[in-house]
Amino acid sequence: MKKSITLLSIGLVSSALFWSCSKNDDASDPDDFKSLIVGTWKGEKFTSTTYTNGVKTNEDVDTDLDDYIITFNADGSADYEDDEPAHYQIDGNKLTIYESDDPDDTDVLTIFSITKTQLIFKDEEEDFGDGKTYKYVEEDILTRVK
Repeated sequence: MKKSITLLSIGLVSSALFWSCSKNDDASDPDDFKSLIVGTWKGEKFTSTTYTNGVKTNEDVDTDLDDYIITFNADGSADYEDDEPAHYQIDGNKLTIYESDDPDDTDVLTIFSITKTQLIFKDEEEDFGDGKTYKYVEEDILTRVK
């Protein structure tokens, strides 16, 4: 009986160690965002959803994103939207892209998730008018090309 309990205990501890040590490719540390984002990414799916007073009223999904390619270089430069030169900065989970020819033209995106193969931006915005609450949710899913 004592031998069975000992073997069971060893088995449970081994299982717990195995599961707790398994690698999670999803980066949750913003410092990881800076290294994982370097590379070329292609748009796979863009979803724009509108909610009115908490009820989904519209959803547009676009998967024809062959021209949506962006390259983030380790030096902070980027090729964005048809090879337009740009540079970027990551602060926490916020990615800011500055277009080189127009410093006032910036895009600020929220990094929702990033792995070695997938990058997801997700942004939400609320607006109030006519006694209603409008919520706009945009999600971009990109996959690594190289």
